[in-house]
Amino acid sequence: MNRKNLPFWIIFFFFLTFAVLSLYIHIDKGIIEWDEVVNIGIAKHYASWGKSGLYEPGRPGFYPFVLSVFQVLGFNILIISKVIAFLSAVGLVLLLYFIPKKIFSGYGETFSRYTGFFAVLVFVPTQIFLERFHFAGTDIFPVSLIFFVSWLLLNKKYFWAGILSACIFITRFPHAIYIAGVAFAFLLSLLNDRKDWKYWFSSALKYGAGVILLLVPFFLLNYYFFIHESANWAYAAFRPIWEQSRTISIVGELTDIHHGFYFLQLLKTNPFLLLGILGFVWCAVDFQRIVRSVRSSLQKVKKAKGVLDKKKEQMQKIQKRHKNRFSRDLISSNKYLVVWSLLFHDVFIWVYHASLMHKEPRFALAWLPVLAVFAGFVFAKLFVFVLGRLQSIKSFKISGFKFDIGQMFLLVIVLCGIFIAVAESAERYSKLNNVGTPEITEWANYFKENPIKGTIIVTDPTPAVFLKNKLFPAYYLNGVIKATQDVEHNALMLTSRSMICQQSEQATCIQRRNSFLMKVYQNNNLVYFTEYAGVPYFIFSNVTYLEPLPKDIIPSEFRISKTVDLSNHPRGRLPIVIILEDFPSIVSEQNHSIWKQDQYDEILDFVIANDIPVSISVIPDHLQKVTDEQRDKIKSFAVIQNGYYHEEELFEDYDVQKEILKKGKDYLEDVFSSQVTAFIPPYYSAGKDTDAVLNDLGFEIYVTNLGDRSDSTLNRYNQRLGYIENWNQETLVPIDNLLADIQKYVIYDDDLVFSYYYYFSDNASTYFQDFYAGVKSYYLMNIYQLFEWENFISQVEFGFDDLEGAMLIEGPDSDFSSEMTLDFFDSGNYSVESIYNSFFIQNPTQESIDVCLNELCFLLESDEIKSIHLK
Repeated sequence: MNRKNLPFWIIFFFFLTFAVLSLYIHIDKGIIEWDEVVNIGIAKHYASWGKSGLYEPGRPGFYPFVLSVFQVLGFNILIISKVIAFLSAVGLVLLLYFIPKKIFSGYGETFSRYTGFFAVLVFVPTQIFLERFHFAGTDIFPVSLIFFVSWLLLNKKYFWAGILSACIFITRFPHAIYIAGVAFAFLLSLLNDRKDWKYWFSSALKYGAGVILLLVPFFLLNYYFFIHESANWAYAAFRPIWEQSRTISIVGELTDIHHGFYFLQLLKTNPFLLLGILGFVWCAVDFQRIVRSVRSSLQKVKKAKGVLDKKKEQMQKIQKRHKNRFSRDLISSNKYLVVWSLLFHDVFIWVYHASLMHKEPRFALAWLPVLAVFAGFVFAKLFVFVLGRLQSIKSFKISGFKFDIGQMFLLVIVLCGIFIAVAESAERYSKLNNVGTPEITEWANYFKENPIKGTIIVTDPTPAVFLKNKLFPAYYLNGVIKATQDVEHNALMLTSRSMICQQSEQATCIQRRNSFLMKVYQNNNLVYFTEYAGVPYFIFSNVTYLEPLPKDIIPSEFRISKTVDLSNHPRGRLPIVIILEDFPSIVSEQNHSIWKQDQYDEILDFVIANDIPVSISVIPDHLQKVTDEQRDKIKSFAVIQNGYYHEEELFEDYDVQKEILKKGKDYLEDVFSSQVTAFIPPYYSAGKDTDAVLNDLGFEIYVTNLGDRSDSTLNRYNQRLGYIENWNQETLVPIDNLLADIQKYVIYDDDLVFSYYYYFSDNASTYFQDFYAGVKSYYLMNIYQLFEWENFISQVEFGFDDLEGAMLIEGPDSDFSSEMTLDFFDSGNYSVESIYNSFFIQNPTQESIDVCLNELCFLLESDEIKSIHLK
């Protein structure tokens, strides 16, 4: 062993011991977390060709693909994933030492060695690293790959560096910034070494070829798998990236943290890392200064050649000045390239994560190792300066190893730091082990003991580790409700901690969640229930051979079954709003291939003839271009303003938006002789000022879809059902399938807002007529009627008089009051008192019930709904 590297190897030994111990604890205790479970589930999905595991389209696929190889080979991929995380951490620590040692070798052996040493010394005891390196997510793994790419670049293996950079990108999408950083560094190297421009240009091409070789198949596979459900090739090719962006925006609603979050995390976890910011600037300035000095020196040397001997003395002085510095080596080697690529990546990955609403300490691992390198640069500068002042202190020997006073001082610091880190992490392990994941294990083990075939909807992905079933992940309330409607399943594994509400829906979310759980309970058997740390875990199933639990097994605070519920459906029927989209673009853009004039005329005539209460999405600028006769034809429809130009007007500043939208609103209100307070953003996307503009203009309703990430304080209605199977081929979902999907909304949702692009496809008119025939038995209403109904029902107070044992219904006056429905879910006798004289009662149970309303009693048979009118 080289004694000069002994301090590093002592650090590494202590870290390795600690790492092996923590790996053992995590495997032995079964400590797992969300992201590593998802990667394992996706690996099972890949290995079984979709028959097992789970799939999230927003997840990068490289890491799960690596795990899937081990799954096919028969390994336990939970253990393999932990081992990969462990090896990544070990490799990262080694590279943190040897890469700075090589990069800064021109400063001298002592300086370069201590730069790597201090980089490791600063980084290893960092709390975030010690807590995260044994979790097999995508935190440590891609960062270790970044440093491995840097090592390849230092050794001029450009093509393989490009391939590995592409792997980093498809392991974690934000690390595309690293590829941009390498490209930027190649450009700087080219500009600083124009003499060898051919070399740098060809090197950049090799690197780019490696990146493209892997990314092109990735985008082609996306296109192949997603084009049938995408509006264009770009969305299909980049589908995982768009999906992850949408997911981050949804999560961000729940975790809005100030922009200085990561800076404060540095202060809290390891303030020495802040020196890395100083190191950024110091190193960049120093490198550029050396480059300029080298250029100047080389030119002087060049001029000195072939002249008188007295000039040679000047040349020797210049060469001596750079004897212990980078000199020509800095420009011609790849040290400059690696430093600038790391600098670029670190700065912009930090800025990117700081700009997101969703922030977590673990995300800082994307830039902390690089920060540690430049913190090591600062420490090495200071330490070498101190060593220079301690030259007179002699070294001494212990057991044959020669130590100097500086090394002994560092070893004391290292040992103290390691012991403190181990003690703190041991305390955290103790807390973690007390919680662990027993509830998830027991939850999933239920299906080991009670096997069930088919798909299981899960709100927590952890069962993917234990089960062989195909799992469908559904997170957040909207996702769970949609999954129960769209996915054929035999069981649901629900936990309320995953059914959290987005900020845009807080007002109605809790009510909807309770209503949803109750309806799940009424339409499935509850076969499992447990509670951990105040969080309930449910398993529901629709198969008959699993024994249901008695209702009273659930504690009252988690009771999800009510005896009586005030339905959110008027007359017990699902409210459906049909929106005819993009009127009257058929007139303004007749040269576009998708506009079918004959289909447009037929549908419009059919709607008018059958007096269907449709809503119509109108683009004001386009409406001005049609004839008076065409405008008169639609004046009876409920109008929704669709932007103004239907271009990028919502991304202008506040004053411009307000002027444009007000102009459109005033025009529509004049044409339709009614207030326009409903709005659809063009392309379902709005700017940061749009919400303020809409509020100031008096809009109340915001109609969009789930992919819209813009904030809105208006009453938002998401369109969650699509009927277009393939936009490119203009094919539609079979009408029977569409109607079957709508039936699921009756059980699990309060309303259905549905957009019909009536210009689309040659059979659009026939399809619409078949669609109307299938939905006319529901409660069809326009968007304003839906808003009025839901506003009314939210104000109705439905409760119980404990003394009298009666249910009480009170609320405001409304034309919709007679549309209310009471659902009775258990047999028995009921007493209801209400200020309302007319409403509906419904009995979805298998037995008859007796209901007394204001002392007037009725017998309600099984599955009967009755209209009640009191005197």
